[in-house]
Amino acid sequence: MSFDSSKPVHGSGLDATKEVRLNILFLCEKLIIEAMPVLDTIWIVKTDYSGYFKNLIHDDLKFIARRKISCKLTLKLLDAIIDSTPGGVGIPVGNLTSQWLANLLGNEIDQYVKRTLKVKRYIRYTDDCVAIFGCKQDADKFLAEMTLVSSKFGLRFSKYSIHRASQGINMLGYRIWPSHKLLRKRSIKLFRRDLKHIELNIESGIIGIKSKVNRIKSFVAHANHADTWRLRTILFNET
Repeated sequence: MSFDSSKPVHGSGLDATKEVRLNILFLCEKLIIEAMPVLDTIWIVKTDYSGYFKNLIHDDLKFIARRKISCKLTLKLLDAIIDSTPGGVGIPVGNLTSQWLANLLGNEIDQYVKRTLKVKRYIRYTDDCVAIFGCKQDADKFLAEMTLVSSKFGLRFSKYSIHRASQGINMLGYRIWPSHKLLRKRSIKLFRRDLKHIELNIESGIIGIKSKVNRIKSFVAHANHADTWRLRTILFNET
């Protein structure tokens, strides 16, 4: 099983992003459930690239784009977008073209993982990757290979870990086990901090109550995909 975020989804914008994220959560659950009988003997590699968009090399992006596109006008436009960030490195964050280019390059790494390393249980969402192995030796080898191939594209990891599957999969703000999903502790801490900041600004008359409502709605939308009924009860009793 493998998945990467460059695969097409129906719809566009937020709906498409939501569909991709839900697909990845489902696959993470499937991976950990498959490993359930032997969690203590299964190893998970989790990596996170540092400054993914700002470290993409222009020449690499242009070369890969030319393998996929033949239209000279389209390529000229893409070159202009890529070169809008000076210095030959980095692309603008946030626009759809940058996401497409970033995934196009990420697909080079995906294909290396799938075809050369022959890794079957691998998932990538933009700059986050997870892979599962039957022994720590294979996990160590994969991390070394990923570090090497990523460096060829000017990328390095800000975080990485190799741990037993019994510790769960940490992906997209969730901690995932075969039996349940929890929010990352950092997400809960940030929500509490944001609410305190918002409430102070409401008391000062800087913003209205709608800002608090919107932040709560955003948190609930995220929390709804995990086992958080008790957590939400506690948090909302605090507000």
